[in-house]
Amino acid sequence: MTRVTSQQSQYQPVYNRVSAGGASDAKAFATAVLLTFTSGMLALIGYVMVGVFGVILAIMGIAFGLMWWKEQHKSMLPRDVPGKSLAGLAVAGAVLFGLAALMA
Repeated sequence: MTRVTSQQSQYQPVYNRVSAGGASDAKAFATAVLLTFTSGMLALIGYVMVGVFGVILAIMGIAFGLMWWKEQHKSMLPRDVPGKSLAGLAVAGAVLFGLAALMA
C-alpha cells in the first residue's frame, strides 16, 4: 500500500525582474506616451503643411527619429530613461503642439 503525504510548500513570491522600480516604470510610461504624441504631432504638421505628401515625409522622419532614439538609448523603452532625454522629449512635444495650434 502506498502512503500519500503532502509536503508543505513554501510560498515564494514572484518578483518582476524587468522593472527597476515604480519611478522607472513611470518614466518608461511617460516616454512611451511622449514618443507616440510627438510622432502624431509630426504627422499632423506634415498633413497641415503639404497634405498627404507631407504625411508620407513625416512618417519617414518619424521612422528615422525612432531609429536614432533607439541607437542613443540601446532600446526603444530602456529600463532607466535619463531624465534629460525625457525632458527633451516633453519640450519637443510641447513645441510641436504649439506649432500645430498656430497652424490651425
